Amino acid sequence: MAKYFVDVLKKAIEKPEEILSDHGTTFYAVESDEREKGLTDFEKFLIKEKITLIVDSVDHHQTNGKVEKFFDIFEKKVKFFNSVDEFMN
Repeated sequence: MAKYFVDVLKKAIEKPEEILSDHGTTFYAVESDEREKGLTDFEKFLIKEKITLIVDSVDHHQTNGKVEKFFDIFEKKVKFFNSVDEFMN
């Protein structure tokens, strides 16, 4: 799933300076076992592109509500499209 998020970010109109994320394992390796395995693909991409990752507060879903809803729809519907571009259109 991380590949899709990196693809979407690459297609952004303008490169952001910062990205707001929740504690999802696609974005942020929060668990100690996952952290020991290294950074997620998403984190590596952000570092390479010099984009700061801001992680929202735990159990404070209002911070990221619109983004959460977008990715909820994305995860449910992307399988019906041939590419991220097709989904976005």
